[in-house]
Parts: sequence; C-alpha cells; structure tokens
Amino acid sequence: PNLAQQLKTLLSFCHRGALGRSQAMARTSMCLIALCGCIAIASAFSPSLSMPPRAFSLHKPCSAASSPHRAALCPPTRRAALRMSTLENVDTSVEEAIKGPKFDFKKQWYPLAVPAFIDPKKPQAAQLLGHDLVIWRDTVEGKWHVFEDACPHRLAPLSEGRVEEDGTLLCAYHAWRFDSSGKCTSMPHAMEGTEKKLTSAPPSCAVSYPTQEAQGLLWVWGSPGAPGSDAALEAALKEPSVIPELDDPALEGRVNQYHWNIRDMPYGWDYFTENVLDPAHVAVSHHGLVGSRYDGQPISYEQTRALTTEGGFALGIKVGSEEKVAEQDKKGLMPEMEFVPPARVIQRNRFPHGGQMILALYSAPTKPGWVRHIGCNIIVKGEDGKVPDGLAFFSIRMPVWLSHITAALFLHMDMVFLHHQEKILASKGYKNEKGGKGDYLSLVHVPTQQDLGVNMFRKWLQNSCDGGVPWPEGCEELPPRERNNDKLFDVYDTHTANCAICKTALKNFKTARFVLFAAAFAVAAFFKGVTALVGGGLLAIAGLLLGKIINMFYHYPFDHAYND
Repeated sequence: PNLAQQLKTLLSFCHRGALGRSQAMARTSMCLIALCGCIAIASAFSPSLSMPPRAFSLHKPCSAASSPHRAALCPPTRRAALRMSTLENVDTSVEEAIKGPKFDFKKQWYPLAVPAFIDPKKPQAAQLLGHDLVIWRDTVEGKWHVFEDACPHRLAPLSEGRVEEDGTLLCAYHAWRFDSSGKCTSMPHAMEGTEKKLTSAPPSCAVSYPTQEAQGLLWVWGSPGAPGSDAALEAALKEPSVIPELDDPALEGRVNQYHWNIRDMPYGWDYFTENVLDPAHVAVSHHGLVGSRYDGQPISYEQTRALTTEGGFALGIKVGSEEKVAEQDKKGLMPEMEFVPPARVIQRNRFPHGGQMILALYSAPTKPGWVRHIGCNIIVKGEDGKVPDGLAFFSIRMPVWLSHITAALFLHMDMVFLHHQEKILASKGYKNEKGGKGDYLSLVHVPTQQDLGVNMFRKWLQNSCDGGVPWPEGCEELPPRERNNDKLFDVYDTHTANCAICKTALKNFKTARFVLFAAAFAVAAFFKGVTALVGGGLLAIAGLLLGKIINMFYHYPFDHAYND
C-alpha cells in the first residue's frame, strides 16, 4: 500500500506536467506505471533488494568536549545570530575568520563508498583527489580496505584482480598477493629461497590508505599510510564529519535514516557544494518536483555558526515575507544549511514538537571535473513519536534499486547547468585547484542576498585553501565541455555498474522481460482467437513497459524546455 501511494503521488506529477510534456511526460509515466507490475517480479527474484529505513540505536553522545572536531559536527543550538551576514560584509567576515593555517585536503576523511552496495567478491576502482584507488574487502576479517590502484610490480591495476579465500588481494597479472596492510605475501615466480626476503622488502608492498566505516559509509583518509605510520596515527586522531543526529542519544528511537544514494557526477566537487548551498535554485531547477519556478520569494540569511577554516559555517535561511520569517524564528523553526569541509552539507527543516527533515549531502573530489556524491534523507519524529505533517510521502519504504534509479529524476534537473558552468568559468581563468588565481566573484554577478552561502564558500576556498584542491602532478586535466547534453545523462557507468544491488535488479528485470516475451509468443502460438490476441498482447505490452524501467538503469534524459 505504501508503494502504491508513492506511485500514485509520482503519477500525479506526470498528469499535471511536472515531469515534462509530450514525449517526456509519456516516457516517465510509462516507466512509473510499469513499476506497479514489476516490483513484485523483482521482489520475487531478489527479496533482499528491499531494505527498511534504518532506525538508529544511539550510543555516542554528541559532545563538543569529546573531541575538538565534534564541535563542528553537533547541531547548532538556537541562539542569537552571531552576525547578520550580507554580501557587503562577506569579504571581511571570511578574511577575519580564516586567518591562520590553511585547510589541508590531504588530512581529511572522505566518504567514498557505501559498503552495502559493493560486491565483496570483486575489487572496485575509485578515485580521490586525483589518485586512482581500489576498494576491496578481505574474506577473513570482513573489513574493507583501500589501496593505490597499482601493483608495485609493474603497476597493473589491482582493481582488475581478485579477492582470494585467504583474505588477500591478488594481482591478476603475475599473482602477487597482498594482505590487508598492503604487505606482499606471495611472489610465485621468485627463485626458491628468496621469496620471503623479496616479499618483506618495502618496495614490494602495496600503498594502503587509512579507512574506517561509520554510519554505513566507507571513509578514506586523504593521504596514504600503512597501519602504524604517521598518516595512520594522524587519521586516528580525527573524526569523520558524520551526521550528528544519528549519534545523538536524545533522539534515540526517533531517527529514521533512508537509503544512501551514490552517484558520480560530471562536474567538480566545488560546483556540487556551491549548488547545495544555494536554496534559491531548488524551486526553479527542480520545478514540479519541489515548488514552482514562477513562485520566487526573497531569500536572506542569518549566520548561526561562525565560519572557521576546519569547521565551515552554518546559515539560517529566511524565505518569504518579514512576517513569515519572524514567525518561524519565534517558533524556532527556521530552516538551516550547514557546510562542514571538505565533504558535508546538511540542510535541516524543523517542524513543531521537535520533528525534522534532514537532507545529508556528501561530496568527494575524485578528479578534475568529477565529483562522487553520496546522500540520504533522514526524518526525525517529533517528541510525540509522530512523523511531522507533510512528510508521510518521504517516509515511505522503497526498494533500494527504485530509490537509486529515480534519483536521476532529481539529479539530472541541474546537472547540465553545473557541467557547463564549470567549463565556462574555466575558460575565463577560474579553476578549482591549489594555486588557482582566478577570482570567482569578479566573473559572476551576484547582487542579491540569495547567493550569500555560495559567496562564503567560494571565499573560503580561495582564502583558506589557496584556491582549491591540490591535484597531484600528472593528474588528468579538466575534461572539455560536453556539447552533447544527452551524454551527460548516463546512469549505468556513473552508478549501476558499481552498485551490486542495482546490477542484480537489472539482471532480474532482463530475465523477467525475456519471460514475458516468451510467454507472449507461447500464448499467441498455442491459443486462438481472443485469448491469443488479448493474452499475448498484454504480456508483450508488459515486456515493453519493463524495458522502460530497464532503460532507467542506463540513461535518463531531461530537458527544461519541456518541463511545464
């Protein structure tokens, strides 16, 4: 019943033109209608594809005293504004706040994967800060590890290797093996009596990175370091920027986290961060799904947490008339967005009785022109134990694969803007890289208060980070602008290929489609008259509709011109 309610809601968007008109509306409508009949098929093939929302049992108190870094992780308490931030004073406020040591991208934790979505039998290639990495899980300890994606022998990619039963990672080129620390344990072509000495030599070791699992994510340290190294010890002293509400004992039993979504996007980390710090674009870019492009309202901000180099900043969002804003502030219900560098932006909407809807958005800079986005929705029930009014739709259980493929409906609405924006600014001399000299604010025109969050982030990047990410020597260059927008809407290579759950669902849908077409042919061949015509026709139509869903695992185009 919950799924039917969700589909009914989504279909209502189609009927009023929210997802497009003409061909776009028909395509989306057919996909969503087909889900009703096909979800049962997918569940029958793979019951494990549906995961319930995660309700957290909380153990760690959210206390700034427990670690200096946790001060930036705890939800800001409602208090008087630290400063009424405006476009006029943003330069001064940023420069005053970030005097001192620069932000070091290499000494940070980054969420790089969702272990529940990775096939544990196969090493998976990934990238971070311009470095090629391999993610793998040893079969003995059951822990995830990250190495440089190059065998020390002749630099063949370890991601093309395999995980062995003894818990080692085997290079499929010459069968060198490595344990979880990166130490070489086998060199099968070494002369008799020399293998132990050769495998013990430091040059024979794979380059490993500190890792940890927290809140369902695999976190990777920004620089390599074997266990016991200085980098590993430094990483152990710093906590990742987890979502504070998930560890808050005061909210135990009230917090529901929904499925993580993960996607590689064809634009830079800084443009992703800029975009999610811009609430004004939501109703316009995501017209029909979230608001209307024609209902713009004044937006201003109240700084609720002071800007620092390591801690970022938080802004209360004032939308609408002064009376509306005053009423929200009086009741403690002002929406808020928070940036904690390098990877986390949280958007909080507060409701009466302590309820919240939280959008947690992570981003890891993988390589120039690309970002890995991981995000989820969190609903905090009110003190009365009820889901806040208006959030029932967002609390509906969904199969993981359905959550993943329908994310494209939202993500593709502003993806093209961000891809081209980055390339246009790069052509004018502005790039996200350490030592970059371009002045972002001299190239754009931002006369209204709506861009304050963006401006503060860009100033932080310029002043605290020497212009941007320290890409390594020899790293790929920023890719050229893709003029064919249709190529930007790829889903398979940017998600499905690396998600074990979606690959399984896709395989099952293809099997189901084959069965439906085979059944249609059999009915048409062995029956006559109305039975053959109607039965075979319905089965064939079901197979065609299933093909529409299959296509969403590969590609989902969008065009604002037809999104009426």
